[in-house]
Amino acid sequence: MYYWVSVLVALVAGFFIGICAASFKGKARERTKEKKGIDRGEKIAAGSKVKRNIYVGNLAHGVTEEDLTKAFSAFGHVESTVVVKDKFTGRPKGFGFVAMPSLSEARAAMIGLNGEKLKGREMVVSEAHDKKGRKNKKNFGKRRNMWHKRHS
Repeated sequence: MYYWVSVLVALVAGFFIGICAASFKGKARERTKEKKGIDRGEKIAAGSKVKRNIYVGNLAHGVTEEDLTKAFSAFGHVESTVVVKDKFTGRPKGFGFVAMPSLSEARAAMIGLNGEKLKGREMVVSEAHDKKGRKNKKNFGKRRNMWHKRHS
């Protein structure tokens, strides 16, 4: 008798915990969406200072930050431009980033400049993503870390 009562209590508790966890997970997901601006800025106030970072790839090696600023300023205000360079040689790596304060201007620039030629090469223009999802290149994988944990 006591066995079946304890089984029933465990089932009810598990069901209740599952429902609570699911509702908490949904609320947490909504909070992170609002925090990250996943709705692509529609909920962000018009006066906010959130930059829209744009990735610009397949750049010719002669493209400078001024060239990118001129190309993107046709679509709106450009806050900053960066052409990524090799830290040892100083030569451009062939990609860069442009920051624009307005979501609509950034979208217009992405649509208008994707596939357009700048100094003889067609640019690839898209929304830039955060570095958070990238693996750390300095740790050389999990096996090396596991070896250090075992032998230290």
